Amino acid sequence: MNKPTKNAKVLLRPFRGVEDLPTLVALDTRLKLADDDDGHSKFESLDSAQEWLRTAVSEEYNPYRNLVFAEIDGQVIGKGNAKWSISENGERHYELGDAGVLPQWRRKGIGRLLLKWQESRLREIFLSHEQTRSSSWLVANKRDSAGVQPLYAEAGYAKQSHRHIMTVDLRETIPNIPIPPGFEVRPTEPAEMEHVWNIAQSGFDKPLSYDAYLPMAASANALVDSRYWHVAWSSVTDEVAGGVFSIVFPRGVASDCVRCEAWSDFVVVLEKFRRQGLGKALLAYHLRAARSLGLTEASLAVDDGNPNEAKRLYDELGYKTIASWLTYRKPFSV
Repeated sequence: MNKPTKNAKVLLRPFRGVEDLPTLVALDTRLKLADDDDGHSKFESLDSAQEWLRTAVSEEYNPYRNLVFAEIDGQVIGKGNAKWSISENGERHYELGDAGVLPQWRRKGIGRLLLKWQESRLREIFLSHEQTRSSSWLVANKRDSAGVQPLYAEAGYAKQSHRHIMTVDLRETIPNIPIPPGFEVRPTEPAEMEHVWNIAQSGFDKPLSYDAYLPMAASANALVDSRYWHVAWSSVTDEVAGGVFSIVFPRGVASDCVRCEAWSDFVVVLEKFRRQGLGKALLAYHLRAARSLGLTEASLAVDDGNPNEAKRLYDELGYKTIASWLTYRKPFSV
C-alpha cells in the first residue's frame, strides 16, 4: 500500500454498490487475516459478495446508506456498518455493525472516527422510528482485544456479555456416545419443522418463534434444512425431549463447496429430560450425521454465563475456541 501524501485526510464515503464489491472482499479478507486465527473471510469469493448484495437491503439494513469506507488518498483502509433490530424482549437494538481498520492504520483515531459515524447514522435511524419501545440501546459485538476495550469504554459503553465462538473439525475423531435408553432420534419432515422448533424453543427463557427465525437465517444467506436438525423424542411419552438445530454456510449443498460449515443455532434439552446424558449424546450424534452429509466443520457460540456449563460439554466433544467476543451497550440518548 502506498504511503499517504503529506497532510492527507481520512475520508468517509458511502458504499457504491457492485463497483465496490471487489474492494469490500479485499478489505474484509485482509481484516480477517489480521484478526482471525484461520484468516477466513466473510466472503468466500466475489460471487458470494454479489449474492450478499442481492439480498442485503432490508428494513433493518441498507448497505447503500449504512456502510461506509474510510479512505486516505483514494486507498480504502477501513469500514463501518450500522443496522438495527428488535430483540426477543422487544427492545430496539441499534447495532454498531461489522467495522475495522487495517493494522497499519490503527491507533491513529480512525476507529474513533468510524464509531462517531456509526452512532450518528444510528441516531438518524432512531429519530425516524416511533418511540414506542420501552428501551433502546446502542449495541456493539466486538472481538475481545486490547485495542477495542478502551475505545468503547471511552465512548460510554459497558460490557454486557462474553461469548465464545467454538469449532470442531469433523474430519477428526468424533466420540460415539449412545443415545440414552428411553430416547430416540427421529428425522424431522419439512412439514413438521415449525412445530418441532417451537416446542424445542419452549426450553428457553426467551423463546424465538420459527416465523421470526427464518428471516434471520435468510439474511445470513444460510440454508435451513431439516437434514441438519437432529431431534430426540421420548420413546415413553412421545414428546420432543431436545435437539440440535443447525444451518449450513455457505447456502447450498455440501458437495458444492470446499469449506462447508454447520452452525448450530441452538442446542437444547427440555428441563424434564435433563441430567440423563442426552445433551452430550445428541450433539455427538449430530456431529457424526453432519460429517456423513459432507460437512467439514461445525461451529456454535456459547456465553460465559451459560447456567448449564455448556462450554465444558463442548470442550469434551472436541470443540476449540477460535474467537471470543464481547457485547458492549449503552442506553440510547439523542
